[in-house]
Amino acid sequence: MSDGARKCPICAAQVPAGAASCPMCATPLSPEGTLTSAPAREEAPPTVAGDASSAQSEDDRLLAEHLSRSKVSGSTVRSRSHQPSAALMARMQRLQTWQANAKGLRVLVPTLPGWAEGVAATPAEEERWEEGVRGLERTAYKEISSALDLWQRESGSRLNRLEAYGLPSPTERRSLEEIQRALKAGDLDRALDLYQKVANVVVMKERNLDDAIESVEVVKVLSSDMEVLGIEAPWHDPGIAPRLESELRAGKVAEAHQEASELRKKALDLVSSTLPSRVNEAAERVAQEKGQGQDVGPEAALLAKAARALRQGRSEEALREMVRFHNRKTLDPFAMVEESLKGGG
Repeated sequence: MSDGARKCPICAAQVPAGAASCPMCATPLSPEGTLTSAPAREEAPPTVAGDASSAQSEDDRLLAEHLSRSKVSGSTVRSRSHQPSAALMARMQRLQTWQANAKGLRVLVPTLPGWAEGVAATPAEEERWEEGVRGLERTAYKEISSALDLWQRESGSRLNRLEAYGLPSPTERRSLEEIQRALKAGDLDRALDLYQKVANVVVMKERNLDDAIESVEVVKVLSSDMEVLGIEAPWHDPGIAPRLESELRAGKVAEAHQEASELRKKALDLVSSTLPSRVNEAAERVAQEKGQGQDVGPEAALLAKAARALRQGRSEEALREMVRFHNRKTLDPFAMVEESLKGGG
């Protein structure tokens, strides 16, 4: 050992002459090579010469404090080193945003698992992870762009149907063109934002149109069924269905829907009050036929369904069952012959 060199009482490393701390463990040392106390600590009372246990206890306490500070400091450094940079976090967040916004396109966007945020411990690892994220971005862009191209073609056909019913969609047409331009420019965020807006508007218009068309169709079916059973429709207008369809084609979707819904309610109210007596009369005839030895099982089953539907408040279903019953009696060739023979007798 060179003149003036000392050994650290903590780690036993050599300490150069004049050094105020150990170069290996950073333990503060006095010029004599012993541990020093913290500057802010009050000076301890003098110890009795030869009392080695008291000095050793003080050294142990200082060592514990030193190791504790080193552990906290190292933990903080390691914790901070595990946090990705702001740029990498932004890229990962973008992938998650793309995944959420492209949900309606039925496409799976590849993203990093949640635990990936704590793995970039060094700049080299950060660079490798960033390159991986770039690869995911390229794959996601390709998949979403392809799905958007297919969706645009489908949307074009759906807009054609809306326009055929007098529902112009110039804003949606322009948005489709803007989506295409955004994709060519590589602006997927803009394309997805426009996609969501257009998709919501188209779905809303289609829902309103489909509801109106269904209401008009129901009026047509009710009119036909009531005519079969000889029940006069409450609207007294044989051309009501064609007129409602014309309103739909002219773009008066809300007006046609409202009028058809009101007519449907009137018709069902009339059916509910008229049909029970028709079912009872038919049931009496079927009972007489059964008493004559005829096979009336299918007719009785239809009447039972109609009666049950009436009791449960399902007037439309009851009306359909009565129409089936009527058609079976009138279109069955054997039943028609029997009726003809009865009339001739």
